[in-house]
Amino acid sequence: MSSDYTIRIEDFGPIEEATVDLRPLTIFIGPSNTGKSYFAGLMYALHRSLDMTPGPLRSRFLSQQRQLRSLGVGELSSEMAQEIEKWASTYLNKERKGQMPPLPAPIVEHVNGVLKDFQGLGDALVTQVARCFGVDDPKVLSRHSSRSSAALLDLRISESYGACTRFRASLTNNGGDYSTEVDCSGLSFDADLVRRLVENLSHPFIEEYDTTWEGEFRSRDFLRELTRHVFRRSFGPLVRRSAYYLPADRTGVMHSHHVVVSALVQRASLAGIRRFDDVPMLSGVMADFLDLLVSRISQLEQRKTRSAKVKNLATQMERHILEGSVRVNQGEVQYPSFAYRPMGWKKDVPLMRSSSMVSELAPIVLYLRHIVEQGDVLIIEEPESHLHPSKQAAFARELAQVVNAGVHVVITTHSEWFLEQIGNLVRASELPPGKQGEFEQVLSPSDVGAWLFESREKPRGSVVKEVSLDPETGLYPTDYGAVSDTLYNESATIYNELHKGVQ
Repeated sequence: MSSDYTIRIEDFGPIEEATVDLRPLTIFIGPSNTGKSYFAGLMYALHRSLDMTPGPLRSRFLSQQRQLRSLGVGELSSEMAQEIEKWASTYLNKERKGQMPPLPAPIVEHVNGVLKDFQGLGDALVTQVARCFGVDDPKVLSRHSSRSSAALLDLRISESYGACTRFRASLTNNGGDYSTEVDCSGLSFDADLVRRLVENLSHPFIEEYDTTWEGEFRSRDFLRELTRHVFRRSFGPLVRRSAYYLPADRTGVMHSHHVVVSALVQRASLAGIRRFDDVPMLSGVMADFLDLLVSRISQLEQRKTRSAKVKNLATQMERHILEGSVRVNQGEVQYPSFAYRPMGWKKDVPLMRSSSMVSELAPIVLYLRHIVEQGDVLIIEEPESHLHPSKQAAFARELAQVVNAGVHVVITTHSEWFLEQIGNLVRASELPPGKQGEFEQVLSPSDVGAWLFESREKPRGSVVKEVSLDPETGLYPTDYGAVSDTLYNESATIYNELHKGVQ
């Protein structure tokens, strides 16, 4: 099972309880209003609260330096400084000819203690949840029918990152305080990194013949850098990769983004003069989407330097599904306009006059062309929207290539055709290489996880369970069969009524 981390939530939005492992391809299925977008939005907020990778969406609220600075060791006790100096001097005198001496227990305990008491993660999560969902206080997102009146997030990082890390956060809706807890008791320390820390911190201050550590300054720097490294390692899959969210209403935004941005600019110019209490708040998900479309993508379109592996998938998607190319043109005021040029045409068609399929897939193409890198997380709501069933199946095959290129993909879907195509790609992986035929891309069963969101009446809310591919039918269990049976029975009833008494 290829999983980087596990998220368990209780009483969040309409969700009573859910446990999900992030896979290279993670699929949320089930009826509307059961919390699929809530869970996807929480995943996005969690990534944004810890994203320290250089890129267009580095957190405005918690930059890398500010985040790491809050892990500072403060005033270093003389006992701890002496412990570090003694250990580092031993390394400088002997390690270059032998093995690195183990870190003293007080140092290990101190690092664990700093992370355990670290409140920056909880503060960042609260900020990002409120921003991403467009609310003033994330407490309102907890399930109101819950007896506990609190939403719980429980995050566990895979041990493959060298640490068994757990982060718990509670959001109450009855006016109580937020509470967070970090458990890093299973941490391990990378010997190679510790060795580099000592040598890098030593080199600027001492000559080759000087083999002493000397001073509290270097001891503090060593402890701080060690803590930063352990933090990054503990939350590796969240710290080292960026997440991008494509909302369900992206087609409307592609058609009207200039109107939305213009309205926001006009209102911003009146800030402090007029109040706009009746204006709905723009969610962080939508704000980030607009930011990338309006500012980042148009700038990056002018540059031609980009790794080819993911970028080529955008070109392939244009060729196989859109049968044309998505184009970004700069207006007189450097504001972008988006267009579509069908294959063989010499002129562009404004995106708002192209088909809804093109508008739906255009931002996905642009993200793959300019933004998303290997290792990133791409969250797509309802990728089947405005697509004919044959195009839904084709798009599922294209997404399989995105997954196999190293991008983690999370989707919410109501499409039976999309799921059936994914099921075929998973089953095809079991065929011998020479028998896979037309399947250019297959998906390993361990790389795909599907979770079904189901409603409950008592207690009111939805529960989430993982569903496995049926080996006989090749389908993921959903509620679509019940809908099909109902429609068939209705059809049979109508037929029988129409033919009563007819010989």
